[in-house]
Amino acid sequence: MVNDLPAIVLSERFNEKGIKLCLYILITFVLIISSCVYDPPRPSVEIWNKTDRNLTVELFFDKENYREWWSEHDFKVFLTDSYARAGSEQHKQLISTDTVNLVQRYSLFPDSYLSIDGWGDKDETVLFNKIKVIEGQDTIVYSNIVEIKKSSVRISRTISRLEIN
Repeated sequence: MVNDLPAIVLSERFNEKGIKLCLYILITFVLIISSCVYDPPRPSVEIWNKTDRNLTVELFFDKENYREWWSEHDFKVFLTDSYARAGSEQHKQLISTDTVNLVQRYSLFPDSYLSIDGWGDKDETVLFNKIKVIEGQDTIVYSNIVEIKKSSVRISRTISRLEIN
């Protein structure tokens, strides 16, 4: 019985330290998990310039959707802060923004693309409702989301590609 006393004391200390360690690990795990927020990728359309000339791309935004989801000031700031993205900033250039008619105009260089958020899949709002592509004297107009979807190819779950040849 005398020889068992140190084992009992050691066992109690281990249990106390083990419980504290487990609690510490559990709290750390919960904090890490609760701080991680999954932000799924947003659906988008990539407009690819497959020609050997610069294109002008005009994006016409849906006034009804913008009024429903944005204050007028916030949307104007959104437009002037350059809505679309490109693989590299040197491949596209924001030419102008019309905050009255809600139109943006971009110059898109050869063999580059312009990526536009707001495709309209699932619960996403459709921020644009018309795209006009101008190549010299030729103009292609996609007058609604249905035409844009029909003319583009789905390349992943969230990305569709519209190629201009």
